[in-house]
Amino acid sequence: MDELTTTISLSKTTVAAHVESTIPSGYRLMKKKDDTIVLQGAYHWSEGFKDGHEWRDIPTVEEEKDE
Repeated sequence: MDELTTTISLSKTTVAAHVESTIPSGYRLMKKKDDTIVLQGAYHWSEGFKDGHEWRDIPTVEEEKDE
């Protein structure tokens, strides 16, 4: 009986956890206002019944020149 009571009390509690992906699902190059171009990744997130993606800059490296 305790197990059934626990299940009923848990079903009345709503918890919306914010979950984010750590791996981009898409990429784009974006030109910033200062004319620099940056690589961005689309990171998917969900929270309850809502979801979407957020574009974040991905660090890049500059190729060294041969001398």
